[in-house]
Amino acid sequence: MRLIPHNEQDWLKAVLFVLTACMTVTPLSFLALWWFFDVNSHMAVKILMPICALSFCVLIGSGIQQSSAGSRMAPLLCFIFAGLAVLWILVLLFLYNFLPSQV
Repeated sequence: MRLIPHNEQDWLKAVLFVLTACMTVTPLSFLALWWFFDVNSHMAVKILMPICALSFCVLIGSGIQQSSAGSRMAPLLCFIFAGLAVLWILVLLFLYNFLPSQV
């Protein structure tokens, strides 16, 4: 069992797995920061927004790279999770504008 990736393709898979995992737990991260760790909503958005933006950029770039390499399913998944990143960015912007900063 190899824990550390040895070639470029394995590193790409590992990075994409981490980014897709971040996109699926973003709402839970917001709720955990807001309720359990008593971070105000504006600070929670400021913490999660760059993560979502970075994930969007990397997922779009890797999706374009994989589609130019001829792969079929991998770029589709990258573009779906990049769309999810845009969705969370929009939700976080909505929360930033409409939730009070003090809880």
